[in-house]
Amino acid sequence: TAMLFLVLTSAFSPLSSNLYLELAKYIPFMIAFRESAQWSFFVILSYSLLIGFTFSTLYHRVRNKVLQVFVLSLAIMIFFSSSYPLMTGDVARNWLNSNVKGYFFPDSYVKLNTMLSNQYWTLLLPQRYTYVSYNFSGVPLNSGNPYPLIFSKPVISGLGTEYVQSENLDLLNRVYGLMLTNGYRNVAPEGKASASSVEKEGLIPTRAIDGDNNTRWASEKGMPQWFEIEWSYARELTKIRIVFEAAYANDYAIETWNGSNWATQIEVENNTSLENEYVFSRSIPATKLRIEFTKALRFNQTSIWELEVFAQNGGLSRFLGTLGIKHFVLEKDFMSGAAYDISQLKFNENDNFVLIKEWDEISLYNNTNALQKISIADNILSYTTLDDMFQTVQESTWETLQHSVLLNATSPNTIGNNALVSPENFVWRELSPTGYEVHVESKGSFVLVLLESYDEHWKVSVNGNQIKEKNHQEANAFANCWLIDQTGDLTISIQYETQSLFLLSAVASLALPALLLAFLNRKDLKKISNLIRSKLKFIKAKLKQKMRMRQQTTG
Repeated sequence: TAMLFLVLTSAFSPLSSNLYLELAKYIPFMIAFRESAQWSFFVILSYSLLIGFTFSTLYHRVRNKVLQVFVLSLAIMIFFSSSYPLMTGDVARNWLNSNVKGYFFPDSYVKLNTMLSNQYWTLLLPQRYTYVSYNFSGVPLNSGNPYPLIFSKPVISGLGTEYVQSENLDLLNRVYGLMLTNGYRNVAPEGKASASSVEKEGLIPTRAIDGDNNTRWASEKGMPQWFEIEWSYARELTKIRIVFEAAYANDYAIETWNGSNWATQIEVENNTSLENEYVFSRSIPATKLRIEFTKALRFNQTSIWELEVFAQNGGLSRFLGTLGIKHFVLEKDFMSGAAYDISQLKFNENDNFVLIKEWDEISLYNNTNALQKISIADNILSYTTLDDMFQTVQESTWETLQHSVLLNATSPNTIGNNALVSPENFVWRELSPTGYEVHVESKGSFVLVLLESYDEHWKVSVNGNQIKEKNHQEANAFANCWLIDQTGDLTISIQYETQSLFLLSAVASLALPALLLAFLNRKDLKKISNLIRSKLKFIKAKLKQKMRMRQQTTG
């Protein structure tokens, strides 16, 4: 039976997919086993029965009591070793090993896996459907969420399965949607336009940034003139595009406001074109952009159909950073399953997304702005919706965000209005996927942030004393945070409570069979114990005899 299930799991032929479909079609409840990978369940079940039968047979065939105890001990050891990943919570983090999985993945996946960090989240791109198909080895692999078997680091791979949707579905949809807006965008319509003059009613400055090429702004006659756009917060400007009406300007300067002065970015002389695009040498953070017109020979005035000002979506990098997303993995070789073509992700248009390594099948980018999975905060930012949260992040600098926590204003604020003080010498380490240890020197209250999905079963203890649940709150739209109000040298433990309960149950599962076996074989164990005791007495007597002989010889 085990061999049959092994054959079915191995997808022995490209035509075998038809067999799985027929089984799923005509046999009730077989829909869950419509792919070869799912048949591994029966392999595990068969081998479990086989292992149990083998140990039972060995125990009853062996006559030597010591060997019987050895067989029982071996069974317990195997059970312990196989359940250990469940005890530590590491069950879903298997190293990429094509020999074990029985399916070929290129070396690029192995190398990339070593370059990912356990301290941050990795976002897999593009967005994918529940099931994906690869074909690296000549035999297609169709699977739902195979990534825990591919990567050993924390990855965000999708929205869930067809049976279970992620609790953070809205946030994930927002993240994937924002990735498609990663490139440059025209931010001129988002600003307030003004000008040195207006030729007549209807040719007002707003008409030059309304996105309509049939409306325009026109100045009065006479030079110089100026046109300005102001935004409510700094934009990372990259280029501008000017579409003049017949009254174009010959000489002009493009300037940005640095907070205290106007800085000239580009100077233009002897222009004769109606359409011009100017790219800045680097992205320029600015709240204002101004064009100073100094010469317009043809009509001695300036008229613009449309002025487009392009900016990087800098808020995207910071928004993802507040979620702990440091790495982006771009997979290029899907047979099927990608929600969109990877070319729609304009990573080369964002200075905050840095290419680290590229292979034929896959690429790795890093986000320059990212919080670690555990961080501390001495500042609180509020939001009401995901759109509002993104706007808040967009209007904030990374210097502010990296020591802030974002709290939903519509939820009860258990942190209150406490005066927060950033602790010193903050370090942390991961003990297991469900356990962390933090060390800080605290001089006042602060917020501890854990970028794992919010769950009331995450518990925090400070120097052995558990923090009350009322100080536990959702943060950054999905994560956990706690108000820590103790001071001094603090050792903070973060544990997933349910995992601890499972550990106790696993220990009980090992102890109870061992006790039962000891009870059932108490007579044999007593004989073995007496035998061991007599052997020890014999050895002890021999040692004493040798000691006396040595003393007599010495005397």
